[in-house]
Amino acid sequence: MIFAKVEKQFDEQFHSKAVSKGFILTYLVKNPKTSKAYQVSEIIWFFVLLCEFALVPYTICTHPKEVLEVTYLFEFVIDCLWILNMCVSFTTAFVKDVEIITDLREIAMKYLKEGFFIDFITTFPTLCTFYTYPEIYYIKILRLYYISRSQRIIKVQISSLESRLNISKQTIYKIDYFMSILVIVFVMMHSVSCVWLLIGEQY
Repeated sequence: MIFAKVEKQFDEQFHSKAVSKGFILTYLVKNPKTSKAYQVSEIIWFFVLLCEFALVPYTICTHPKEVLEVTYLFEFVIDCLWILNMCVSFTTAFVKDVEIITDLREIAMKYLKEGFFIDFITTFPTLCTFYTYPEIYYIKILRLYYISRSQRIIKVQISSLESRLNISKQTIYKIDYFMSILVIVFVMMHSVSCVWLLIGEQY
């Protein structure tokens, strides 16, 4: 069970650093390989992403103001969960060169370089204006950037089945491949359908 061995190795590294750095690292920084809370948050985040992949193209391609009158509360909850995920991103250790990085400054720098800008610009403008300016909503199309993130979540969750259910690596690979393709097909077909809907309404 290669996955289980790697997971154990990173867990040992994480705990050894936690002991040396004390309270903050032990209770604030999460180990993405072994933290149950982090795994649950990733599953919730995956479904949040799926909702956005469906909702954003539809809202943009129809009548944003009218749709937001119906989906405002749902969008508000998603944005709140998005902010929560931003906080998680600032406190989640990551692997670099076969070493788990737990330094909060390095974690923050990594997130600031990768996804912070997209998260900030697609969340706070609409949330702070209470969706009163539908034109701002168009920025949320940038959230499709996280299609690859949803695929990584699938990969991690399915890989864990190897040790839990004693499933062969070949089967794991097939399930991972199928689910990743399914997400891409879903987003592409839905987005194309929304564009056709927009074209039909205009012409």
